[in-house]
Amino acid sequence: MNKRLLSLMISLCISSTPVYAASSSPLDGKTFVGQVGEKGKTTGDPDTFTFTAGKFDSIACHEYGYGDAPYTAKEGAFESTTTNTSGNKMIWKGTVKGDEISGTATMLSSDGAPQDEMWFKASLKR
Repeated sequence: MNKRLLSLMISLCISSTPVYAASSSPLDGKTFVGQVGEKGKTTGDPDTFTFTAGKFDSIACHEYGYGDAPYTAKEGAFESTTTNTSGNKMIWKGTVKGDEISGTATMLSSDGAPQDEMWFKASLKR
């Protein structure tokens, strides 16, 4: 192949490659402050929820060995599954309404057996 044609093909490939932001979610970069509590109870413990670079994090869960994890968000809803140092999981499912988030977190043991059901609700930190 002649060098000129090869250079043209390479430049076309480079210029036609789309550039994507780290995350296209409208939640990214936002922090919500609220509560997380046991299902059936009306009050819970303070928690802060962050959405950063495509990852969701419940700060209150750090003391139990959980960290951040990738999340998906679409049409006013989001989901994430965080894992702690013992292999237990929390499956987070939430809705977004304006500056408010709410939903459930289902706790699973390391063998996948359901443990507890939690609720959460929070408002956008300003």
